[in-house]
Amino acid sequence: QKQSELTMDLLFSRIQELSASRNPSDELELSKLLKTNDKNLATTEIVQNALGILTPETHTSAYLWFLARQGEKPAHQAVFIANSNRVMDVVPGHQLARSPKLFCRVCHLYAKFYIDQQKPICAIRPLQRAISLVQPSPAHLTPIHRLLFKAILLSRCYHVGRQILSVDIYKLDRKRTDVSVQDFLEFCYQSGMIYIGSKDYQKALQQFRLAFTIPCYSVSAISVEIYKKYCLVSLLAHDKLVPLPSFAMQTGRDLSHRCVAYTEICSAYALSNTVKIETVAGTYADTFESDHNFGLVKQCITACLRKNIRQHTQTFLTLSVADIATNVGLASVKDAEKHVFQMIESGQVHASISQREGMVSFLDDPESYDNNASIRRLDQEIRRINALSLKVRDLDQQISSSEQYLKKVGGGSSGGVASSSSSSSSSLADPSAWPSSDMEVA
Repeated sequence: QKQSELTMDLLFSRIQELSASRNPSDELELSKLLKTNDKNLATTEIVQNALGILTPETHTSAYLWFLARQGEKPAHQAVFIANSNRVMDVVPGHQLARSPKLFCRVCHLYAKFYIDQQKPICAIRPLQRAISLVQPSPAHLTPIHRLLFKAILLSRCYHVGRQILSVDIYKLDRKRTDVSVQDFLEFCYQSGMIYIGSKDYQKALQQFRLAFTIPCYSVSAISVEIYKKYCLVSLLAHDKLVPLPSFAMQTGRDLSHRCVAYTEICSAYALSNTVKIETVAGTYADTFESDHNFGLVKQCITACLRKNIRQHTQTFLTLSVADIATNVGLASVKDAEKHVFQMIESGQVHASISQREGMVSFLDDPESYDNNASIRRLDQEIRRINALSLKVRDLDQQISSSEQYLKKVGGGSSGGVASSSSSSSSSLADPSAWPSSDMEVA
């Protein structure tokens, strides 16, 4: 027993020594040492003692390792939360960034604790703080983003999510943040869901579409779920299924075969036939319910009705409410009046209703766009587009000067230039042609 205690003391002294060092080779040795002795070091007594002796500022990597083990033990989760808060308060971001996997594991357990307690809102601010500590820049995606967005969605704090997404997140740096393709796809899905919760279907569609811009060779389960939402949100945002980018057409065909119910909804919507849409919705009701998309399907039925009402503004100056109800297939005049009134309130149509005569008069758009508010909005959009143009230009320069990309398009020579446009385009679709350390999504 004394020999065992002596061996453990020597092991712990070595862990302290390696974790206090800032030498990369020592960091690697520490990782191997902890992995080799995982079972011996993960006992409750040793974890508690280690966290009492180690300091997060000095022994960051080792402290995070033991902290993650503490978070895995249900009886000590309250202490784990306090220790995690301490780490975020006292440890500089550059030290946490040296151990991205360990810090992400701690953040995962931190978020899980509050989600299991049905208090996801309590995890939002600390996770925002955690992201700010390890982000190289506000434009970088981290694995912690998906934990934060999950807490936001569960607590329905969509305004917080929109505030975070107001800053473009487009940099994927695997070396510095340990971000993966899975993290990126979950980011696209969850950010799209935040916009759906805010009823901003245009931006939701942009986020879902972004998921299909990343190079891939096969369809993943999360890609299928994103495509299902993409189909329905596309109808709500544009009254049609917006095609995927040309370089993702094969992926789109594969997804269409896996999402028959959703492609049929889109086909029925294209016919402007609400009865057909309701029939498809009834036929695949179990599918939509199990996918948690039946609410969006119902919104698509309503959107099709309102699209048909909008089409009347292109033909008639005045029309009776009864005729509108008949033409679009509504059950009663009262339902037609309700839809027209809601469309007027939301700005979808410009009209006035005479309840005494039962008539709707369609009007021209009253906005002349010659006021200060319109000028400010135009200026903001021009600035945003200019900033996006600069980002695309920088990305183009990074890729075109990447040694790995030049080798790929040059057929193996380090300074070669692609001999044809076809070889260049095929390389762009190949993930191995992208810079290995940093990838941006514009």
